[in-house]
Amino acid sequence: LSLVPMVLYPGYGVYFSFFMLGSVIASLDLKPVLQGPVAGTVCVLLLMVGLFAGGYTGSGMTSVVSFTQWSSGSTPSVVLLKGFGAALVLVVTLLSVGISKFLSRPVFVRLGRISFSLYLIHASLIAYVGHYVFFALEGSVPLHYRTVAGAAATLVVALGVSALLTKWIDEPAVRFSQALGRRLLPNTGLPGYTKPQVAAL
Repeated sequence: LSLVPMVLYPGYGVYFSFFMLGSVIASLDLKPVLQGPVAGTVCVLLLMVGLFAGGYTGSGMTSVVSFTQWSSGSTPSVVLLKGFGAALVLVVTLLSVGISKFLSRPVFVRLGRISFSLYLIHASLIAYVGHYVFFALEGSVPLHYRTVAGAAATLVVALGVSALLTKWIDEPAVRFSQALGRRLLPNTGLPGYTKPQVAAL
């Protein structure tokens, strides 16, 4: 089913297909089972492959930074490679005992909890807060210090706003949708809402 949008609409349909694939991976409820020197080495290598594939730009060059970037000019094949990289990173992270333990530290759990809200608002805050601070300091502060100040201000505001959105909008919406789902589809065994214990990717 996740391949249908990709086949019907090779452009943006690829993104919908990988969105559905992510939902499928999440529903598998994978547990960390890979541990030990050999398994750890394999996980690290697969993680590097995933980051390389996810960071491929389509121009023969790759960058871990581009792993986080969306490009409207990417061809379907490049998007497929990026999606494969993202899926591989997600699966390896879920199956690796060491990586899962590392990402289960409180700071990462908190970041994972607000990650969806952070994803939704980060571009707008960079455009407004970051730019405002950058240009407000023009003429009195050197360029590189203005850049750092804009980035720091954006980060602080983004974390604060994301925490508020998560607490007052995102998590209540999830609880409401799950309660509605259990009411409309009582025999599907839909789970109740629980806070995340492992950081989201």
